[in-house]
Amino acid sequence: LYIADTLGELGLFYSVATVAFLGGSLVPVGGHNPIEPAQLGAPIVHGPEIHNFAEILGAFDAADAAVKVLDSAGLAKAIAYLLQNEEARQGLIDKARKIVAANEGALIRTMAEIDALLPPRSGGLA
Repeated sequence: LYIADTLGELGLFYSVATVAFLGGSLVPVGGHNPIEPAQLGAPIVHGPEIHNFAEILGAFDAADAAVKVLDSAGLAKAIAYLLQNEEARQGLIDKARKIVAANEGALIRTMAEIDALLPPRSGGLA
């Protein structure tokens, strides 16, 4: 069990994690981004307080790509189950990666929308 409270270093933890719990989601902090653990193959467990990432975690939950728990007892039960069930872990990983893949390219699409609103560029230097 590793508890990490760091920025920019979670990829290492997610890449070797058997299960990842998104901290800040059992209390009104709002949870953390599920994209990185999903990309790195860590099955995701989170609590009900997900307002920081409600849309994407809602998609994960709707697709059964993450496990939502309501409290610490539910967290312990979910973690124990996943640690003992490789098939369940792999199912979560596969479903989560599909959601990530379906949502890739957001930056490119956003930049294209912004570019369409800008005046045409001139050919020379100003």
